[in-house]
Amino acid sequence: QNTNHAQAQQLADRLGARLRITENGKFATLTLPKGVTLEDVYSSEENKKYLSNFSLDYYSSISEIVETTDRIPSMPNYTVYDTEYSLQSYLGYLNVGSAWNYTVGDNVTVAVIDTGIDTDHPEFVGKISEWSYNASTDKIVKDYDWSVVEDEQGHGTAVAGTICAPMNGLGVVGIAPNVNLLVIKAECDADGNFMRTSDLVFGL
Repeated sequence: QNTNHAQAQQLADRLGARLRITENGKFATLTLPKGVTLEDVYSSEENKKYLSNFSLDYYSSISEIVETTDRIPSMPNYTVYDTEYSLQSYLGYLNVGSAWNYTVGDNVTVAVIDTGIDTDHPEFVGKISEWSYNASTDKIVKDYDWSVVEDEQGHGTAVAGTICAPMNGLGVVGIAPNVNLLVIKAECDADGNFMRTSDLVFGL
């Protein structure tokens, strides 16, 4: 962090590391070569002047929101025919019915940084931008195919549905049902741990 292309490349060359750097050159990640450990880096006297700018690339975990039941929701006074709409009590807490009388998100694109999206899900037909991006592999859908943002874990798909599932008679309704999506995927393991926190930074 707080670096530039020249400094980052110099340090990568010094450590024999693979460099990944943001377009503006201010944030970089270094992947150490096989056989080189963090202990090796931190124990070297010659590396000490660089260490204040280092931070470890930790796992990040997705988390589930547990709905509380200590409030009684008042569902929006709005006609919706989607099959699971009556179960979405959180929409009452948010009073989205009042908002829907003014806007449902037309001509708005929302970026979602998560585990990707089920690209074949009927709730998202025509809603996903071809500029959607895999922040772990630096691949954009329009240059490859939809597989680069495919969700193998499920969390990103659920979040996207909460945001923008349309009023189409299927399943749930999103908070802003007419918005489009820019999906930004960060690779995740089966337990919901993002492989690298830096992927989330590159997604941003």
